[in-house]
Amino acid sequence: MIMTIIGHDVFGWTNALYHAEDVPEKGPSFKSFLESDAIKENLGSGGRWSDANQALHLMDEEHLYIVLMPGWNATIKVKDLESGVESKRVASDSAPVLSVEGVNGVVRLLEMKDPEGNSYQYS
Repeated sequence: MIMTIIGHDVFGWTNALYHAEDVPEKGPSFKSFLESDAIKENLGSGGRWSDANQALHLMDEEHLYIVLMPGWNATIKVKDLESGVESKRVASDSAPVLSVEGVNGVVRLLEMKDPEGNSYQYS
């Protein structure tokens, strides 16, 4: 009982250290991903960044159109601000294009995987 009160379990590890390897590594922001070597071509037009560069707001005639380099995969979530409908778009090795157009909405990165196999999950 005394051992658990001061933060040690029966093996002598603190609870924080025992589960330290379970903490996921934080990946790059959506904006830095779009500006990285993962992008072969970025034909987007505008947009405004918010939420620590994790969300791209597209209005009126603005659009997002990117082509990923081989080996990169990404999933984005698009929320239409007028109807509230959410949809997902996936770019993989077989179709390395992410395209969002004709919507007043917010675009967020949900998942990214690099060629080395490192995978990052976003909320």
